[in-house]
Amino acid sequence: MLKTILSKDGEIKLTVDQMLGKLARWIRLMGYDVYYPAGSIPDNEIIERSRSEGRIIITRDYGMYQKYPLSIFEPYDDIDEQLRDFATHFSPKTRDRFMRCPVCNGRLVKLSTKVPPYVENHRDIYMCTQCHKIYWKGSHYRRIYKRIEKLGPKRR
Repeated sequence: MLKTILSKDGEIKLTVDQMLGKLARWIRLMGYDVYYPAGSIPDNEIIERSRSEGRIIITRDYGMYQKYPLSIFEPYDDIDEQLRDFATHFSPKTRDRFMRCPVCNGRLVKLSTKVPPYVENHRDIYMCTQCHKIYWKGSHYRRIYKRIEKLGPKRR
């Protein structure tokens, strides 16, 4: 049984390996703090960073899974199956949903100042504190929200 680690602020921190990039983006959209190693970082470095930051690793690399006790082996190739599998281990969050940048993992903050013309018709506009990418709740937001909602509560 996987023992869940919570950070000082009560947040679950995850590492998602290089073979699961799409899953990393979806988990960030759910509000989880996800480290996604860019490039070809050796397994031992990923494991050491995860250990030092108190992260659970989600991996398709069986060797890495065996080396790190706080890891989950992801057997599926299909993103829908991966999301369902994720939901068996963790609840799709509701409180912090859509508060992390799916690209860089930075926190999103609501903008109250002047925004670019292409989003000025939207009420809720957010900017990533790290990469400064701008997000708004358009039709894509509703589709993503519905997909996450279908995952339902934790099934274990």
